Amino acid sequence: MRLRIVSAVFRKEVTDISRDRRALVISVLIPLLLFPLSFYAMNLNLKKTARSLEGNIPVYADIPDSTIRSYIMQDGRLFIAESANPSSDLASGAIAAIIEHLQVPGTGRTAIRITSDNTSQYSTAAGEVINSIISGFISVEKKPGEISGSTDIIRHTLVDAEAGAGISLLQLLVPMLVLVFSAAAPMAVSADLFAGERERCTLEHLVSVPVTGSELVAGKYLAALCAGITGVVSFMSGIVLSYFISPDVFGARGINISVSALSVFWALVFSVLIIMTFTAAEFAISVFSRSSREAQILFIPVVITGMALGHTVTMIDVKRIALIFRHLPMINSGLVLKELVTGIFSWQYMGLAALGCILLCLVFLLMCRLMLSREKYIFRA
Repeated sequence: MRLRIVSAVFRKEVTDISRDRRALVISVLIPLLLFPLSFYAMNLNLKKTARSLEGNIPVYADIPDSTIRSYIMQDGRLFIAESANPSSDLASGAIAAIIEHLQVPGTGRTAIRITSDNTSQYSTAAGEVINSIISGFISVEKKPGEISGSTDIIRHTLVDAEAGAGISLLQLLVPMLVLVFSAAAPMAVSADLFAGERERCTLEHLVSVPVTGSELVAGKYLAALCAGITGVVSFMSGIVLSYFISPDVFGARGINISVSALSVFWALVFSVLIIMTFTAAEFAISVFSRSSREAQILFIPVVITGMALGHTVTMIDVKRIALIFRHLPMINSGLVLKELVTGIFSWQYMGLAALGCILLCLVFLLMCRLMLSREKYIFRA
């Protein structure tokens, strides 16, 4: 091997790459900006959660002992809320925890039970705050006669540990994998449907046959959508198969994953809607691109966007979702998936997410139809 020739080829290719400014911007600038923005949004969400734990944490307190109740209120971080159904309010996120003062039969001991929702990051963190407050009362403020015998703290979760671990695993994996795979799966087929036709010089013949632009767009889009759905199903099947073959890799020993049939059905519906949206975006890019190579380069931001959206959704507490995220269709769709695997059916936000995905699809497909009605896009070279 002659190093001089290898060096010359290397310099030639680097020069060609540096001339393609669009590829450089997409490969370097977009990841450089998109991920900091994604992590900035996640950081804002974390700061908001941390601030909400500094004061006015809504809890339900069944504490007859006035001394403990007064101590809790004087601390300033907890807000004792009224509730007709504490367990239901805890599950919905209306309160962060339940505090109960119990007598342990036959022992002369008392216990303070703290119940938190182990499927919610906020409720779990609130449980730790309450634990520290009660521990402080027991160790510092306890006086003879106020509580008969010694007092224990019992930590209790709304969902049992195995089921809670399974729900947490699904909350992490399902939205992330659906968003990432939906962006990646249709790439190869979408690039070939129009950009490949243009590259092979067959697009001009295709548009000259007695087929309307709408029919052409619809037929090719459905083909790309089928490829996208097949790809996502294949990806997800591989993950499920990996779980059954090597559960320890997922930390899944002893984890109970249980989701209702209704949750699975709606999760599949929204997965298809997400695939439809990403496929439509990549389909529009293919119509615009001069070649398959250009289409593949332009697909990079779409895939990176899917990754950034997936990371953002996993960091948002499913029980404390800021309203702004509900108005961003793709993030809202990911959050709906996260809610569904938790067993939450937010029908109004499910409708909003579905409407957002459908509108985005229609916008991208309309762009395709408009480009095919103009010769400068058909004969783009």
